[in-house]
Amino acid sequence: MVEEGLLRDMCRMLAHRGPDDEGFYVGEGAALGHRRLAVLDIARGHEPMHNEDRSLWLVFNGEIYNFQELKALLLKKGHQFYTLGDAEVILHLYEEFGERCLEKLRGMFALAIWDEAKRRLFLARDRLGIKPLYYAFLQGKIIFASELKALLLSPLISRKLDLAALDAYLTFRYIPAPCTIFSDIRKLPPAHYLTYEVREGQKGRISIGRYWDLPYAPGPRKSKSYYAQRLLQELKEAVRLRLMSEVPLGAFLSGGVDSGAIVALMSEASDAAVKTFSVGFEDEAFDERPFAERVAEDFSTEHETLVVKGEAPPLKEVAWYLDEPLADAASIPTFRMAKLAKKFVTVVLSGEGADELFAGYSQYKVARVLENLRVPWSSSAGIILSHLLYQDGYLGRGLAFLGFLSDPPQAFFRLMAVFTEEEKEDLLIDEVYKEIKAGPRAILEARRRLRAEPGSWMEKIFRRDLKTWLPDDLLLKGDKMTMAWGLEQRLPYLDHKLVEFALNIPVDLKVRLFGEKYILREALKGRLAEDILSRPKHGFSVPWANWLKGELAPVCERLMSRKYLVEQGFFKYAFLEKFFSRRRALSNLYRRRQFWALFSFQLWYDVFVKGEGKRPD
Repeated sequence: MVEEGLLRDMCRMLAHRGPDDEGFYVGEGAALGHRRLAVLDIARGHEPMHNEDRSLWLVFNGEIYNFQELKALLLKKGHQFYTLGDAEVILHLYEEFGERCLEKLRGMFALAIWDEAKRRLFLARDRLGIKPLYYAFLQGKIIFASELKALLLSPLISRKLDLAALDAYLTFRYIPAPCTIFSDIRKLPPAHYLTYEVREGQKGRISIGRYWDLPYAPGPRKSKSYYAQRLLQELKEAVRLRLMSEVPLGAFLSGGVDSGAIVALMSEASDAAVKTFSVGFEDEAFDERPFAERVAEDFSTEHETLVVKGEAPPLKEVAWYLDEPLADAASIPTFRMAKLAKKFVTVVLSGEGADELFAGYSQYKVARVLENLRVPWSSSAGIILSHLLYQDGYLGRGLAFLGFLSDPPQAFFRLMAVFTEEEKEDLLIDEVYKEIKAGPRAILEARRRLRAEPGSWMEKIFRRDLKTWLPDDLLLKGDKMTMAWGLEQRLPYLDHKLVEFALNIPVDLKVRLFGEKYILREALKGRLAEDILSRPKHGFSVPWANWLKGELAPVCERLMSRKYLVEQGFFKYAFLEKFFSRRRALSNLYRRRQFWALFSFQLWYDVFVKGEGKRPD
């Protein structure tokens, strides 16, 4: 029995993602709802959308950049269209090729197709995981949505936390797919599809498959100039494709190489001035305005900047839009920059993904240095050091890391973990830690997957970051923070054809001891000013320590208090008491990461468990 009232409530919960239109299909055995952000075919693109005989129905979030080419193919095969946009092309493509239609799509998407005749539901998510897709399969029924909070409206779904997901969060600061923080809800992983079928007199059944994977096909090495020229060609094409729009379009601009390149190529491809947007801070240590303004001036963009003057951020509102616990402080400036951009445009291009493709993080340098290192000791040395040394200091982490070097995946995760195993045992109450330890462990699965990836240690880490860190942290943050304002974010670096090429660029052309993203900088010579090209990575930092000394201090004190922790039943107050009693408690990277992970989780818990998911005032 389809609950139409629940469907409408779920759509209202997602109104921010699609402020322009609402549509419903209610049939025998299935119901689809859609909130539309109108970007293409504004007059006709109402969803749910149907094929010629109304046997197939589609709801879709995203953009298909090669839809005109695919439409031409389908017209030759006799398909008829009643709209001019990309959504209907997906329907006819599925009608023609079935599940294999996904192989032909070039874009970002989360989609659902209901086949009335076969009583089959088909869900799919794009290759890199730009668009989210959550689902719950309970009592033979399936419920799905673009955001977790919509699923929580169903009475079938409990708010019981998944302790394996909590374990993963405390290790990575995000929750890798297919888990979510709630036991009843799952994320469809990137590059996967799900089929749900209902057979007469039986409960529905689901099956999940993968339709694409990161390629590994190293061929004969070519010249540096070849890789640089081909990379520029692929990036120009990816940017060009993402300029299709019937609504105003712009770009996020930080002043770094990644976003600067996007703005440069947009300016080349467009007759009109590009609209660009930045966030700045009064505190110069966090302020990138001068660099962003320099790039904006070089390309004569229409530049808008929001200056944050020390006021506390809307942290609970950010937590509500994020859906899941996520300890990424860059969510805050992204949320504010999206709000600014929405006043002027409906679509923005962004430089997300370049760091993962071209080695923009410091850990890639560490991995490169240690790639061929052979050590004369076993990993038991690391186990001994990890027990002898307290893990939150640079010395303790560093020595334990060196101790594990005979097992590179274990050494890598030891260095990158927010909380080590020893720290989680100190942090979590005994009953919770015992239950976590007895269940599936995210860190063990992560190590297994890293070892199973093809290629060198460096290549394994690249692929791991593209499959987990990118979709489950950066892309989740980017989608949720932009769609909070009904703003669509497009990511040229994550065009799958560019990704396929970039993965086979030799590692030594990406990672250098001094400087990041070497081959990308080579490709952009002559298009960006030399001081921008040579500028080291800055990162999207925020002065959260200053915020927490001000008006957010009472919030922090309440969420970290003994009373709150005892009622919550996960964390030991003694751990936090010891943590804050240390001199210069937030003086190093590891302590800051640990504090922000705990504080972010407490904010999320306050909104979604204690606050029952109601939007904060």
